[in-house]
Amino acid sequence: MRKNKIIVATVISVAMLGLMFGCGKGDTTTTDTTTTDTTTIEETSTKDTTIENVNKDSTEKDTDDNNTTETEQSVVEKNESETTTNNTHEVSVDTSKIKTDYVVSSGLELKEKSDGTYEITGKGTCTDEIIVISSEMDNKTISVVSEKAFNSEEIKGIVFQDAKDIKVDNRAFYYCDDLSLVQIVNSSVEIDEYNFYDSCDDATVIFYNSTIKTDSHAFDSADIAEVSIIACDMEIGDRTFYFCDNINKFIIDSSNLKIGEYILYDSGDDMELSITNSKVDADSHAFDSCAMKSIYSSKCDLDFDDRVFYYCDKLETVNIDANTLEVGEYCFYTCKNLIEVNLCVNDSTDNTSVKLCEHSFDGCESLETVKIGNGKIEIDDRVFYYCSKLKEVMIESSNVSFGEYVFYECPKDAKVTYGGKT
Repeated sequence: MRKNKIIVATVISVAMLGLMFGCGKGDTTTTDTTTTDTTTIEETSTKDTTIENVNKDSTEKDTDDNNTTETEQSVVEKNESETTTNNTHEVSVDTSKIKTDYVVSSGLELKEKSDGTYEITGKGTCTDEIIVISSEMDNKTISVVSEKAFNSEEIKGIVFQDAKDIKVDNRAFYYCDDLSLVQIVNSSVEIDEYNFYDSCDDATVIFYNSTIKTDSHAFDSADIAEVSIIACDMEIGDRTFYFCDNINKFIIDSSNLKIGEYILYDSGDDMELSITNSKVDADSHAFDSCAMKSIYSSKCDLDFDDRVFYYCDKLETVNIDANTLEVGEYCFYTCKNLIEVNLCVNDSTDNTSVKLCEHSFDGCESLETVKIGNGKIEIDDRVFYYCSKLKEVMIESSNVSFGEYVFYECPKDAKVTYGGKT
């Protein structure tokens, strides 16, 4: 992630605060432990922003057929704590409904590789509706699911269970449009690009207690209702859930995630994003143009690069409690329905660190209230640029530094409080 230059905290005077709100020119970085200010905002410079467009990749269709067995669809519900852990965090969502004891499928078409392991090349004589893949199948070690192995098959679920070091080649489940369950549990799996392209039927996707890497476009255009990532180390490649416009829940718990660009571009349906007990590093534009309605986070370390929530114009509320939080440039640019932002307000200690980079809430024209908790708070230049309905910013901490023109073109009567004083 590219980092903005470190703001050097200096003791400010009331006159220097005037520049923070656009009443003058010159460099200023302000820290206050005794006073606060209510701001007026006037400046003569013009607004400058970059708008990027993304075009959907075109792709082609192939065909094939057939399948039959039974299972219960897993739904992850919040808050029934368990003791299951991954490398870093304790699981804090209910995992009791995640089925982990499927019977491994038999009769799949296998082909021996030069190293003595086998690849799955097709459905063979298997009649299961839920295909269950493991490291050992029919007394053979499985290492690969080959390209288009299940292309257009009429299967209702795919489960990787105790599947170690398995590579799923391109388009293996291409156009499997009856899939209602995709689950990876207790496994280490790499999923190549376009694997589930235009597949699924209101599907639940669960990644649990696994190490997973998805390549670009892995679930592009899939009909997915809910994604749960629990107790995983996972690398989500660029555009993994591109154009998945039915997702209403995206849950991340007790996981270490590296998230690529545009993973949910033009996806979601009033989606709720929940991140708990996790470490998340999101590349630029990660959730660009996603139709999400709310963001909730607790007990996390979050590093959001530039433009992560760019043009999420259905987003209404942001509630983030984190140990460390960095919000990149233009991160929430033009989230035009965003009304309320709460950052680290539930931590009464001084241990948190919040950094809002330049223009991070630029153009949030409906934003009214912002609350920020204790700890070290850095607010860079033009963070609330053109937030034309902003009423109040309340910061509990007195360890605050401000850049230039933070509230440019905000209402003149906007009230800013920090360090307990107004």
